[in-house]
Amino acid sequence: MLIYIAGTHSSKPVRHIQITKDKAHEENSKKVQAAIIALTKKGHIPLVPYPTLQQFKGTDKVVETLLKETRNSWLKNCDAVYFVQPTIDEEAESERLYAIDKGIPIYYNINAIPDSNAPKLSTDAFKAYLVEYEQCMQNYRHTFATIWQAGALFAAISAGIIAFASSSPIGHTSSGLSPLILVLVPIPIIFWYLGIYRPMNRYCEQDNDRLVQIEEFLSSIIPGLDMRHMRVLSSSRKGETFAKRLLSFKWLFKPRVVEIVSIFGIIIIIIEIYLIWVYYLSHWL
Repeated sequence: MLIYIAGTHSSKPVRHIQITKDKAHEENSKKVQAAIIALTKKGHIPLVPYPTLQQFKGTDKVVETLLKETRNSWLKNCDAVYFVQPTIDEEAESERLYAIDKGIPIYYNINAIPDSNAPKLSTDAFKAYLVEYEQCMQNYRHTFATIWQAGALFAAISAGIIAFASSSPIGHTSSGLSPLILVLVPIPIIFWYLGIYRPMNRYCEQDNDRLVQIEEFLSSIIPGLDMRHMRVLSSSRKGETFAKRLLSFKWLFKPRVVEIVSIFGIIIIIIEIYLIWVYYLSHWL
């Protein structure tokens, strides 16, 4: 969390003796330094505006108004406020009231501030995650492109078998294509479905899951980052189970690619089994 350290300018009323004022300022500085160290160890980012703003204090009313607006702007963007000591002056009380108005949590005890559970991520680690994300995304696209290119190739092989058999006396009879050709035609498509589509589609799903993990991880530890491309795509594809889609007939009215290809592949396999049975196996029984 980004924590605003407030009350840094508060000090108990003392006589205008320079030694006493210097001692109070030194004690206050020690409290601020201790708070910075403690918050950093807890995994938070401390913000101390007082040293920057204090040097302009008392210069001009307009400047002081601008400084107050600047202080409030910083305070508004913080996740919490920590007072190093009680609000005993007007400025510290102004900070407290502004935090209450904006709903910003206020802490007076450093031990009451919870430790940050967010893992630390170095710049090199962040770059490595981005490289992995880009490579997974490229692999995801290239794998799908390879699947359909291979599908077109094996479909062309099946069509070539039919074309060759139709123009050859070996594969063509007076009653049509020979039984051997009928059995051979579906084999390239079945090989593509079982040997290429299914395993490579599984690889794509693994890439999809890893991309979702990277988006969730980076979005959780980097403020303001919201990577959602693969998370939205994955939830839209995996939000419903196959059983639910089967019972609601969504596989028919709102089909997915994997469902259409799987149905097509199963039909081709059934046809192939039927042809082998009719032309070869049934005669042996």
